[in-house]
Amino acid sequence: LQQALADAFSVGLANLDLLLAMQDARQVAEQSASAALESEQRLQLALDANRDGLWDWDLRTGKVYRSQRYYELTGRNRDTSTPDFEFFKSTVAADDLPRVLAIIEAHKQGLTEAINFEYRLATDNGELKWMEGRGRAVERDASGAPLRI
Repeated sequence: LQQALADAFSVGLANLDLLLAMQDARQVAEQSASAALESEQRLQLALDANRDGLWDWDLRTGKVYRSQRYYELTGRNRDTSTPDFEFFKSTVAADDLPRVLAIIEAHKQGLTEAINFEYRLATDNGELKWMEGRGRAVERDASGAPLRI
């Protein structure tokens, strides 16, 4: 009986340790989630204050994320766009496209610290709007090649 009680007590202590560890892990997860939300809110405040749209190009997949503000600024419709770089190229005025692509390519090759260009963009109704594109590689592989711009 004493051994059974001792074993039960040991199991109880082990369970208590496990419970405390789980509680600590939950608190850390809640703090991380709160910090992530706060960071996301700050980013949104900065974008709103600057009246900027956001694009995020994953060079590994070719997918491009564009914020709602991007569509508002460009006069393009999210429903008729495709989440890729080809869509962006199709919106740039033909006379501006070679220069824009050269600036982007120079950055991809590591020749510039950032991308910054002005260009004319065709809206969905055919109007040309002057836009400014800015960006930089935010993630690179071991050889320095950009993974995300």
